Amino acid sequence: MINRFSNLLCDFLIELDMISYEDKHIFVYAFFLIISSVFFFSLTIFFGLIFNCIINCIVFYISFRAIRHFAGGYHADTEMRCEILTTLSFLAATYLISLSEKTVVQIIALVGAFLSTIVIAAFAPLDTPAKPLDEDEKRKYRRISLIILSVIVSVIIGSLLFKIQLLLVPCCLSLLLEAILLTAGKIKGHLVATG
Repeated sequence: MINRFSNLLCDFLIELDMISYEDKHIFVYAFFLIISSVFFFSLTIFFGLIFNCIINCIVFYISFRAIRHFAGGYHADTEMRCEILTTLSFLAATYLISLSEKTVVQIIALVGAFLSTIVIAAFAPLDTPAKPLDEDEKRKYRRISLIILSVIVSVIIGSLLFKIQLLLVPCCLSLLLEAILLTAGKIKGHLVATG
């Protein structure tokens, strides 16, 4: 859906002589990134409105996108599957965020964040056949991933110490979702390599 819209937008700009046909693939990719970011951010806010936790959802979205961008992880085989899985993941995270005042949810989120920190530190960055990383990129992305991970963990610890409910569960869930995606990506890569 987003890719098709990006292509239509580029075709329109080509007709207006605003971009050249030779550069279309660059613009399609750029528009895809921009539109998908705006779409999923808007979706997160929409879910936040439904569950009455907009600010918490924005915290989740920003922390998740930051770690996901550099740590990598599972990528769906089709754009439609990606959009569906991302929507369901964000919906589940938003629902859990809406329950974040419950102690049991906080404990589960903290345990999940602790285990997720180990997984992210072990697996990040995870490249894909579609976007392989050379050794320099792996070192750079690993360093950045660990810095972002450290910042998110520091925010979690700070939110515990200062009892800032607004940050605790959203940051924990961002790490949990990223760890799930890294693990799924690792399994998928192993299956492709051995299959």
